[in-house]
Amino acid sequence: MKFISLFTITTAIVHQVVAQNENCTKPSNRCDNKLNLRKLSDSLASKFNEIVIDELGSEYTSHFKVRTAYKVSRYQSSDSNILASMSDKLGFKLSSAMNILLEMNNSLTNNNTPSFTHPCPFNSIRKTVIIKSSNLYDNMSSIHSNTKMLDRFKDLKVKRQYFLSHIDYATDKDCTVMPNSNLRYLYHKIVNPDPKMLVFIVDTSMKADSLQHAISVVKETAYALQKIDLIALKITNMTDFVKFEDICNNDGMSNLGNATDNNKMLLREYLSSLEPTAAINIQPSTINKELKSLLLEKNLPTQRLFIFLTDAKVLKNDSWLKIFPHYPDQGNLVKFAIGLINESQIDRNSSLGILSFDKWHNHSNEHSVMKLHINDSGVVGQIASAFISLLPSGYENKMKIISPIWEATERDFMVPLVYPTTKGILGLDLYWSDLAEDIIYFKSTSQQKRAFVMDSSGKVLMHSYFPRPELATEKIKFTNIEMIETYSFINTVKKEILSNDSGNVTMYDKNTTKSITYSWKWVHDLYVVCIVSEIIDKSIFNKTNIFFTRSSKEILFHRLDLFPPKTGKICRHFKQISTIDQGTVYLSPSSFQSPFTYLYDMGDGQEAVTYMKNYLAYLRSVAHGLLSNPGLKNEIQQDVGFLNSILSFYKTQHLHGAYSKYIVRRYAVTESGVLVMFPGTVLEYDYEPVKRPWYTYALENPDKIILTPPNLDVGGAGYVVSISYAVKSPYYPTMVVAMDITMGFLYKLLIDSMPLCAMSYIKCFIMNNRGYLVSHPGLMDPNGSGPIEQQHITHKESMIAIDMLNHKGFVTKRLCNNVFDKTIQRFYEFFF
Repeated sequence: MKFISLFTITTAIVHQVVAQNENCTKPSNRCDNKLNLRKLSDSLASKFNEIVIDELGSEYTSHFKVRTAYKVSRYQSSDSNILASMSDKLGFKLSSAMNILLEMNNSLTNNNTPSFTHPCPFNSIRKTVIIKSSNLYDNMSSIHSNTKMLDRFKDLKVKRQYFLSHIDYATDKDCTVMPNSNLRYLYHKIVNPDPKMLVFIVDTSMKADSLQHAISVVKETAYALQKIDLIALKITNMTDFVKFEDICNNDGMSNLGNATDNNKMLLREYLSSLEPTAAINIQPSTINKELKSLLLEKNLPTQRLFIFLTDAKVLKNDSWLKIFPHYPDQGNLVKFAIGLINESQIDRNSSLGILSFDKWHNHSNEHSVMKLHINDSGVVGQIASAFISLLPSGYENKMKIISPIWEATERDFMVPLVYPTTKGILGLDLYWSDLAEDIIYFKSTSQQKRAFVMDSSGKVLMHSYFPRPELATEKIKFTNIEMIETYSFINTVKKEILSNDSGNVTMYDKNTTKSITYSWKWVHDLYVVCIVSEIIDKSIFNKTNIFFTRSSKEILFHRLDLFPPKTGKICRHFKQISTIDQGTVYLSPSSFQSPFTYLYDMGDGQEAVTYMKNYLAYLRSVAHGLLSNPGLKNEIQQDVGFLNSILSFYKTQHLHGAYSKYIVRRYAVTESGVLVMFPGTVLEYDYEPVKRPWYTYALENPDKIILTPPNLDVGGAGYVVSISYAVKSPYYPTMVVAMDITMGFLYKLLIDSMPLCAMSYIKCFIMNNRGYLVSHPGLMDPNGSGPIEQQHITHKESMIAIDMLNHKGFVTKRLCNNVFDKTIQRFYEFFF
């Protein structure tokens, strides 16, 4: 067993010492320190090796109490089989949603059907509407003949259903408790897909209430625009336009800006600062000249809409009707509109009438489009849609899917599947975490195999490198495949993927001479699912398909609050409900055939208890194959039986082991996501151990002990360090054994191995191969302040860090692209 991710530096007051390959033949303090350092490293390596064997049972076969055993066959699926399963599953869900839209369209027989949304109000996260229909799956056999797929995913979870009617500009008047902004944005993305330019002219000489209504209309209209659209804002008492971000401009700002999230935010912030002013407005003729100057900008869209928001003054002064620039007859591509706000002094009701002109010189009041009371926020959105709808529309009566849209309240992306018709837009909002769950939870024993899903433009919408959407600290920013697969040949591969329904291609990296195989398959011409394998799997794990397993009669589920042990007591372990009479078994989301369905079920209150009872009954079943599988992966029952057998050893070590008072907990997890822990305790239902650093680093470094930097223990044990080790065997499932130890224990090992480390003028510390401190006197200082997590050697020992950088071949400064938030990150890598 080798020892990795452990590095020690000994420093004195005057000098610093770094172990090198020079020979120490003369007696000196420097040579003595080098010999001590080597001795300390060897001593710690031996000590950690002993701890992993004695406390975690890495040599676990001698600790088993053999009960009834039998053999099972477990076959490793090929990339082609995995790809077919993933694409079929995604295709089935999309087909189910398409059938629902067809049924909705058949039920809309009235051309005057208003907009509607269901449910209203929206439910909380994971509480979706389940669409069940007697004839929903009648035609599915022609699309998918796999009956097992039908049985497993017959219930389709939908965030919402909606119909966005043309007659009321996509406004559901019966659902006033929810904002319609997202649906309005979607409506115009489909109905008005072409690039357009909107110029807002706001009259600040209006009364305060009228100005606020005008501001609300501008905000709502801008929100409904796409990134390809341009916006400009002109205030009537200012001599210049409001500036927006423009990366193409030399100073980064411009009178015109794309309707990006940043520019929309700038627009909202500026409008919120506006107040009514008694200052004299600029002359209409001057505003006319400024608008003409704006139109001299290059590469402007052909569709242009000018919106002037004012009050009744335009009816008294015709000169205000001449602020719009003169245009030759361009059909419906250029529109001029006035939003006429009227405040009633009698009933204190506000109304807004829209006057639309096709030509600048035609100012007849017969061009009124609509007049609505605007005291209701829902009506403000309707007016915003009415303005945009003045421009020509263009769409096909064909189902299409929209790129995922972030919904902060759900901590997930919503994927709109829409069906444009002559009556309006039929749509379903689907959870992206549901559609892309096989990518999110893609199982790979190494970084050399990965999976992603991409749209027809070559943009990666989910990657196995991306975090789970609900756990991301910020919204994931989708990026092009070239930013992730940075090989020189990626454009050739991309062309092959976009031009062929399915296939595979193998390329060779000139820098490393390794082969990289891309296998892909399109799903309904909407998404392409791809698996990338850099090398043929030569993993030392599981060389045979025969595994040794056991029955699982004594399984204790981790939900001790719902399923307490039949014998023994429940106690408190630090801040967690726990038991020391038996270890617990935890099933992570990746243990299920549909992780999203599992998360949905677990968030379903009382019904979650029923689901867990079904899982337990299946796991405890001795008659394998007779009880129906409640949705677990095929190997889970075997993994639970295997891991459950090691808990008795963990219990013995926890109660009587030499280091029992320093070890917070012991646990083991298989690559299928099954985890056992002692002492048994309750875990969050969405905890994913196979994504944690202690697990991934151990699998990437077989035969090496992994120490992760300190982190604050969720169970209340303070700051702990995790020690993990990947166990390999030709007969057992791949597993990682680990334990959490106190920081004081780690520092104790240093002092016991070398008493000099306790001296005030000597510092002994441990860091991992990225330079993050695992143990350091500064982290143990009770009078210290500041965070302990993610402390780098450059923070605590900057002089030593500088000295290390001067040793060629010892440390390398690297950078990488953070592919989900489009940032560049730099880090150090140390070579031990």
